[in-house]
Amino acid sequence: MSDVAITVDAVKQAIASNPELQGQLFETFEPDFTTYLTGTKKMIVASETDFAADRQKLINDTTKAMHEKWETVLQPVLGKKPDGPNVLAWADQTFKTKKLIASDSDGPDGQVKNQQIDQLTQEVNKLKTSLEEKDKAVFGAKVNSSVTSAIDSLNFPVPAHLAKDEKAKAAFLKDQKAAAKALFGGLYTPEEMKDGAVVFKDSEGNVLADNGTPLTAAQIFEKNHSHMLAPKGRQQNGTGSADDANHSESPDYKGATEDEIIDKLAEEKLAAGSMAWQEAYKKAMAAAGIPIK
Repeated sequence: MSDVAITVDAVKQAIASNPELQGQLFETFEPDFTTYLTGTKKMIVASETDFAADRQKLINDTTKAMHEKWETVLQPVLGKKPDGPNVLAWADQTFKTKKLIASDSDGPDGQVKNQQIDQLTQEVNKLKTSLEEKDKAVFGAKVNSSVTSAIDSLNFPVPAHLAKDEKAKAAFLKDQKAAAKALFGGLYTPEEMKDGAVVFKDSEGNVLADNGTPLTAAQIFEKNHSHMLAPKGRQQNGTGSADDANHSESPDYKGATEDEIIDKLAEEKLAAGSMAWQEAYKKAMAAAGIPIK
């Protein structure tokens, strides 16, 4: 028996006729794909969690190096920085307690001293502005990384008609997460604590917490926007997919949306508006976590 040559076009045709095959191929050959991308292509391949951690470490190391550089520049003028405060706080406090005294002399020495004081004051003001802007940028990157990681960890429901189309499903989830991130940024204000931790405040300036413990971005979203997420235990297979058969949260569960529930009740031959229908409808809505208007 002669060997049958398998071409790329043949594989593409097989995937086109069976979309689930693509996912199976990716799962089977994932180690080979990773080796090819990192070894042959010299690309960096990492999980979102590892990428976020590496990115945050780079931000922290860069910030530390930047502050140490300015500390070296200011130390000969202001003295050694004590342990604890950062360069910006140290320089600001030092200039408040050790004011530079201008010379009253009109002679050459007095004029030179005053010129040096003016120049140093201008440089310090530039330094403070530069550090403030860089610290804001670093904090913004830190918050963005935190919120992005939180949103990416959440489970958003996928419409049934997109469940078997991996590209369409990925595009849908990308849009959902972008919208969720924009919503979060518009509703909650981040603030950095003394220990470097980030907390989030509501529109009234209250820190969002549970029994005194600040909530993470993921916990806030799950608490305040659970209607946008798939029920606990439900995978991103698409509403109305095989996952419905495996849903074990409640025997009354009939779908993730009100339309799904109504369609399911119709399949069960319950007369719309009857007492039996109303009872099943209420239980199904409760099981899906959907409030009844």
